[in-house]
Amino acid sequence: VRVTREGMPVDAVYILEHGTVALTRVTRAGKVTLHHATTGRIIGILSLASQGSAFVTATTTSEVELILLSVEQLDRALRGDPMTGEALAALLIRSLVGRLERSEILQVEKIELAAAVEAERAQATEALEALEQARLELLAQERFATLGELAAGVAHELNNPVAALEGANAHLR
Repeated sequence: VRVTREGMPVDAVYILEHGTVALTRVTRAGKVTLHHATTGRIIGILSLASQGSAFVTATTTSEVELILLSVEQLDRALRGDPMTGEALAALLIRSLVGRLERSEILQVEKIELAAAVEAERAQATEALEALEQARLELLAQERFATLGELAAGVAHELNNPVAALEGANAHLR
């Protein structure tokens, strides 16, 4: 189930009681999952705080229990009890820390994967060069083999008339 949709206005916040939600964003490279199971407990607060549209599409990936808080309900709760604001701020910070940690882990994984791909590309390039060298050596060997067969054929063709001349010479003696 889509909780928020990228580019659409956000007019509420969702508090995740249990379950998992994935955050995805459409890029030039296609749909990219930014967070999965590390979205934190509050969904939509950043978009709501900037009074804009959703930065990402939030989609449930398991059975979830969500609490929907409209802007009015959130304002009323924050005005009514200062402790609510502190609890919400602490919850939000934990949520953002989790996302940041996951983002940093993904960045490291991306760099490691890029290095591994580059190493494999270098190995593939070396293997291709070795194959090309082997192909050239096989072509040279084939040329020498063909030249050897040609030389043997010429020697055989020259040997027959020479043998006939030697035989005629022996007969004449």
